[in-house]
Amino acid sequence: MLIRKKEIWINMAKILLPIVIFIIILREIKNMIMSTDMHLIYGYLQTIPYHSLFYIVLGGFMATLPMFFYDFFLVKHLKKDIPFVEVGKYSFISNSFSNLIGFGGLIGIALRNYFYKQYETDRKKLFKGIAVVTLFYLSGISLLAWIAILYSRRLNLIGEHLWIFAAIIVVGLIFPILLVSYKKAKLHSFAFDRNQMIGLIAVSLLEWIFLFAYLYFIAQIIELPVSAGDFFLLFLVAACTGIISMIPGGMGSFELVFLWGIESLGVESEQMLIVLFLYRVGYYLLPFLIAVFLFLLEVGKNIKKNAAAFLRGLSSE
Repeated sequence: MLIRKKEIWINMAKILLPIVIFIIILREIKNMIMSTDMHLIYGYLQTIPYHSLFYIVLGGFMATLPMFFYDFFLVKHLKKDIPFVEVGKYSFISNSFSNLIGFGGLIGIALRNYFYKQYETDRKKLFKGIAVVTLFYLSGISLLAWIAILYSRRLNLIGEHLWIFAAIIVVGLIFPILLVSYKKAKLHSFAFDRNQMIGLIAVSLLEWIFLFAYLYFIAQIIELPVSAGDFFLLFLVAACTGIISMIPGGMGSFELVFLWGIESLGVESEQMLIVLFLYRVGYYLLPFLIAVFLFLLEVGKNIKKNAAAFLRGLSSE
């Protein structure tokens, strides 16, 4: 009974804590926006050429490409002959939903289970495979976090907010903990060989590097006067705090820390607000909308197939 109550309290904390953090962050962002020169933002937006907006949209989709290989390694693990186009579609839908909605990777797990169960009848093997792939999502940012730790003195932001430094350390420890768990809990018994594990780590690294490259690409279009090195450190710091906040996509916490960092470098926050807005639209919103459309088509196709099988069963009786 006591164990049951403890589980209930833990589950409630998992739900309420991100909500409380999100409310606090919204309050901080509201205060920042209130002090923002909206006329200046409008002026910056008017200077963006239409062809640059096209490149920003295209870049958002290109930034999601490394995540395809999560599904590539999953299919390789399942040893199933699944059409390349289908794997690409399943990957795009799962990752786009997971990026925007999150829920600790549960959305991605549920969608991949829905898509691949028609190919893998062993439900236990399928779930374990998807779970292992999901575990390695943060391995890349965990490794990159050590760069932020080593160069932490370069950013005044970290010295002013020690909790941010703590967040970076926590994220940096994810990979070592995962490595120890892999050996002790025998995650390798899930049939992912060593090369596949290394491949998943490489995919995660590429995912975060592509994400940085896309964000910096937008910053260059907006002509944000920040060096690539400082921008990369700010990106890592903001990404780590976004992960620790447990808010889907680091929504709000990522932006807040980035804005703090930009201001500490003496750059106008209005420019960074535009960069972050275009990043959210290009990397999160537009892929998600297309993923919703593709998912509805997939559901419709499965309903039609199941209905046809049901009718054939009736006619054969």
